[in-house]
Amino acid sequence: MRLLTRYVLVQLLLTLFVSLFALTGLIVLAGVAREAITMGLGLIPTLRLIPYILPDALRYAVPGTVLLATTSVYGRMAGSNEIVAVKSLGISPMVLIWPLVVLSAFVSLATVWLNDVAVSWGRDGVNRVVLDSAEEIAYRVLKNQRYLSTPWLTISVEDVVDRRLIAPTIRVNYSDEYPPGAIMADEAEIRSDQKNGVLSMPLRNVTGDFGQGYGLRNYDEFTFQVPIHYLLKRGGRGGGPADKSLRDIPSEISRRTEALRDERETQATLAAFQMMSGDFDPLTDKVWQLNHQRRHDGQEMLYKLATEPHRRWANGFSCLFFALVGAPMAIRRRHGDYLASFFAVFLPILLVYYPLLVGGVIQAKNGVWPPECVWLGNLVFAIWAIWLMRRVIRY
Repeated sequence: MRLLTRYVLVQLLLTLFVSLFALTGLIVLAGVAREAITMGLGLIPTLRLIPYILPDALRYAVPGTVLLATTSVYGRMAGSNEIVAVKSLGISPMVLIWPLVVLSAFVSLATVWLNDVAVSWGRDGVNRVVLDSAEEIAYRVLKNQRYLSTPWLTISVEDVVDRRLIAPTIRVNYSDEYPPGAIMADEAEIRSDQKNGVLSMPLRNVTGDFGQGYGLRNYDEFTFQVPIHYLLKRGGRGGGPADKSLRDIPSEISRRTEALRDERETQATLAAFQMMSGDFDPLTDKVWQLNHQRRHDGQEMLYKLATEPHRRWANGFSCLFFALVGAPMAIRRRHGDYLASFFAVFLPILLVYYPLLVGGVIQAKNGVWPPECVWLGNLVFAIWAIWLMRRVIRY
């Protein structure tokens, strides 16, 4: 028995590592190329991105490679009648499948961890590399294209000479500090202030118009400051549930639950006081709508926080359920190519598993379904796996 277990485990590991290396390499290259092209990164910052993109690439590559390794190994064993030989000796095929169950369970746990690392350490690392290169990115884009456009602002120049921007025009679309408008200058520079997270642009001979009587007229010098993420087409540091590590989510749920309870108590107390005093002016429809929207947003955030751990665990353990379906499917299709077995499982994954997962996540985040419904796709594949296993063992 140990010989059979060791034989199957070695075959699975070899196939898994080879396919994982190849697929992860492709995903990493695609991810690095996308960031480099989108942000205009140089060679050194691009190379610095690789370790931060690797966890993200692995969490997408592992489920597919586990399924590919499973159908490849068990399809080859079934095609060479090794499964038939084992059954003829009175040995249950489960002896050959148990190594896969144990291996895929450990791989699933690793994938849950990769999901956690990718959205916390990985995304922060990518943002940090891009923000560290903000000054060089801005100069490179302006020198090559003569303009840099983001949802928040647009910078256009006539030319870039050394480190000087010639005749820059800054159009502000949205900012916490400046109303919409435009600033023109004869020259400018870009200086990155990593400590404060801003790009400072010292402007010379400045004029500007922001409407409503607010503008700049013939300033000799004026320093325009903008948050770095405004200029790099990236939002600020992620603070949503998808950007938090699993260990931080329980404390965040407790904090937001207490804040929501305090908000409800405060609003109830305020409403009671106003009704008793007869001061109904603050109880306008607009005020109530704003308060209701604030409480609704708080409750919606709690739904998202409660759903996120289930999403990551269910997504990680997809490796286990894909393998449990892939092995008996490959054994039953012993006369077919292992790729045919792979796609016989991969197609239901696309058409059934992921729609159930995404639909469950959406409904749970909206508070329509409980967070546990995220596991619905895994449950369907578990039932399918049991049905296939019974047929393999029986026949």
